[in-house]
Amino acid sequence: MYKANLNTDTVTRLSDRASIPKDPNNRDWVAYLKWVKEGGVTEAADSAPPPPTNDEMINTFFANPVSKALVDAIIDGSLPIATNLTDAEVKAKVKARMQ
Repeated sequence: MYKANLNTDTVTRLSDRASIPKDPNNRDWVAYLKWVKEGGVTEAADSAPPPPTNDEMINTFFANPVSKALVDAIIDGSLPIATNLTDAEVKAKVKARMQ
């Protein structure tokens, strides 16, 4: 038996989990087409997971201590959004906020 793969031109052979590309020179692809011709039905691909909600993205962002420190520094004014600071200076300010 075979299963389609989401967003690819491949199928997975379920017996050994081999991914088989759509390639007429690939013997596994040829065997797959023969199996289909003989009545085999390919299992549908899994559906894509739903995109994260805004709350999930925000929680993920703020779970990162660097992200939180950067936002805190912008909010309290110690790191203006439009800044002439060098990358090293920005990193130093963020690092200081994390301590």
